[in-house]
Amino acid sequence: MSLEHSPARNSVRRHAFKIAEFCEAHRISRSKFYMLKAKGLAPRITDVDGVQIITEEDAAAWRRERAEEATAAAPVTAESSPQHADSAPAASF
Repeated sequence: MSLEHSPARNSVRRHAFKIAEFCEAHRISRSKFYMLKAKGLAPRITDVDGVQIITEEDAAAWRRERAEEATAAAPVTAESSPQHADSAPAASF
């Protein structure tokens, strides 16, 4: 059995991803990754001796940026708009 498929390998915390590993971990296809890259929306890729990796920090920064974009683009709804002082607060579930 190769080390790549060893059960013990899955328990090791990753500090960097290969592109395929990043895609799997973030549940996106490689074609979607390259579409994002073409738009300048992919995480920073570091070349280490010919191997392209995405560090844990760059992956985290990418997730934050995507979350901020999604929040900024979210439509304003009645629930997210400011309430009048005399109205009761909305129930939170």
